[in-house]
Amino acid sequence: MEAPLRRAERGQEVTPYESPGDEHAALIVPGRPFAKQRPRMTRGGFAYTPKGTRSFEDLVRQLGAQHWPEPYDCPVFVSAAFFFEPAKSLSQKKKAALMGTPHIGRPDLDNLVKAILDGLNRVAFTDDKLVAQVWACKRYSATQESRITVRPCP
Repeated sequence: MEAPLRRAERGQEVTPYESPGDEHAALIVPGRPFAKQRPRMTRGGFAYTPKGTRSFEDLVRQLGAQHWPEPYDCPVFVSAAFFFEPAKSLSQKKKAALMGTPHIGRPDLDNLVKAILDGLNRVAFTDDKLVAQVWACKRYSATQESRITVRPCP
């Protein structure tokens, strides 16, 4: 079987179940994927990160520290697959039809990726400027989770 990264580079579809970094195990963040929220302002004019975003980034940071003993100090490739459960109000037939298909609702994919990258900064890579390539997708699944792979760029 051809490596998923090579297929992605040629513009061919890669399913979220294939990790573009085959030789590296994916970090799995359990629970519903969380999108980065906009910064909030105090009445005094100071900006701060909302508590929900901070909590999720801390969880990613904690799991990432266990997963990557040393951060990469070279250009890296990050793949992120976000899995969402279908709405509970849907029939079993509709839920079954949705499994594995793209999730096209909120949250936005770019905000999901931002939360992951901010959580992995200084844990999986020394600085976020080292992220040279990103591959991401949102899919429906029976379990809600985020799967992240970080590896050096080829």
